[in-house]
Amino acid sequence: MNVKAAVFACHVTGLVGLAASLFLWKTVGSIGLLAGLIGSGFWFGLGWYFRRQLKP
Repeated sequence: MNVKAAVFACHVTGLVGLAASLFLWKTVGSIGLLAGLIGSGFWFGLGWYFRRQLKP
């Protein structure tokens, strides 16, 4: 697996998740915002985990 590509994809997905959480906040309310932030946090955390594997 190309780790740099995986890190980039995780960060892009996290940013899209942040935008989606703002949309969900407007349509669903605070529950949608919280769910979107948790999902974005997951993707950013996964990107951090992959980036940590790059360093020896």
